[in-house]
Amino acid sequence: MQVRSSFIIAVWLAAFALAAGQSCAPSSAALQHSLVKLRPGSDCGSPMGELFAAKNEYESFQILVTGPFKNVSAAVPAAALASLGGQAVVYREAMMNISTVSNCEGALGLWPDALIPDVDPYFNETRNAFPVDVPAGEQLVVFVDLFIPPGTPAGAYS
Repeated sequence: MQVRSSFIIAVWLAAFALAAGQSCAPSSAALQHSLVKLRPGSDCGSPMGELFAAKNEYESFQILVTGPFKNVSAAVPAAALASLGGQAVVYREAMMNISTVSNCEGALGLWPDALIPDVDPYFNETRNAFPVDVPAGEQLVVFVDLFIPPGTPAGAYS
């Protein structure tokens, strides 16, 4: 199954705009592949063009949100998920301050580390990941695991 990123971006930008009570400019949020390391000060780079997933699998992606935003929420519009027939687990990415470089590929400073779920997928308990304020000049990374159920019809979704 192929899911167009414009749909996903529209869904998530709408969620951020509703949560923040303001409109979201395209430069304020960008969809990124799950394997990209998004450190503080990351630029939007080349965002994902499309999201591909097959039936009965998870596909992950990240949303880089650049402030200012108030009360960013992880609420996923139910209609958006229903149209995909899927489920999503949403995480806030926490940073770890690295003070000693471990090898030649590393660097000092903040690195993405822990994923704090909005709702714990194992115990169904709400965690303290959201809502969160993103001050001007700072960034927040939202990590999303999207599940595509086995019965989802193949096709392009937009």
